[in-house]
Amino acid sequence: MYKVITAWNLSRPDKELNQDVSNIQLRGYKRDTFLTGRFSLGLATDEIRPLSVSDISSRLCPSRRNLYFNKGKNRLSSTSARPTWGRKAGTITEKYIVNAHDKSITAGNIGKYSTIRKKLDKFSNEFKLDNSGDFSGLERLSGTEEENPERFLKLLNFAGREELFSRLFHRKMLTKKTELDHKHLILDKVDPILLNPNPKQIGISENVRPDFLLRDFKAIGDIKSGVGGIEDHYFLTCIGYALAYENEKNEDINFGIVYYLPTRHTRFFKPITSPQIYIFPIDDEARTWFLDVRNEAYDIISKDNSPPLPEDRSGCQYCKFYDHCVGDGLKP
Repeated sequence: MYKVITAWNLSRPDKELNQDVSNIQLRGYKRDTFLTGRFSLGLATDEIRPLSVSDISSRLCPSRRNLYFNKGKNRLSSTSARPTWGRKAGTITEKYIVNAHDKSITAGNIGKYSTIRKKLDKFSNEFKLDNSGDFSGLERLSGTEEENPERFLKLLNFAGREELFSRLFHRKMLTKKTELDHKHLILDKVDPILLNPNPKQIGISENVRPDFLLRDFKAIGDIKSGVGGIEDHYFLTCIGYALAYENEKNEDINFGIVYYLPTRHTRFFKPITSPQIYIFPIDDEARTWFLDVRNEAYDIISKDNSPPLPEDRSGCQYCKFYDHCVGDGLKP
């Protein structure tokens, strides 16, 4: 997570983008962001269930059938989510990055690139042993050549090397009181961040868990991993976290941070990848986007009938309602 610290201090979004966030109106504690009408009534009568940030932002099913079956007016009985490589890899990625930042690697007096590599090789081997159950599960879920646990661990190793280098770089800088330091970074895995917004107001369910928080710098963040590059809904997640935080705490959040790590190679290439840091202003335009998507999601779950079968079925194999959709005519 030192890459977040160095990226913030080099770019200083709180100064460079101050004009973008100086007059935000759509705060999570203001009525303009609250649910109204039939959506609010549906929650009050338990006809529909409150949506999580993930429910609102996820695009596993293009037609949102999974959302309807899970939280809708005519929802199905509870079904366990299908285990997938992506979900398991995401959990391991977050654990690795947080451990590398928090306690497992001491910077010491390092003056060589080779020392960084050796330290991370040792850390990665120990991490794999300590989390052997997770890696065994990843092996069982491997369905394609791209889903290779050993290469996945190597990519985590590369990310850890960059984290340690960023830590060394940061330690050599003279940090002013107005700049971000490691003590400002709150990690959910270390010091749990649990938000409980009012669902009947903001339309976001309780038990919101951002991955990290920079309270003094009014920023909130999420760790993401995957293949295919950054996606829009990653940013939506941070916007939802910001609104949830504001709704409960009555304190402003102005910036979102996405820590993205590619975890699989493509069909044709096996590149060495680096963690990518995306810092963005959560301005009124971003908030309007999230609120529009939220209202669209509530409109879907408030209907009497489920959405149609999707034309794009690339995500169907990962959906817990796959068998139900096959029964409705989806071609396996």
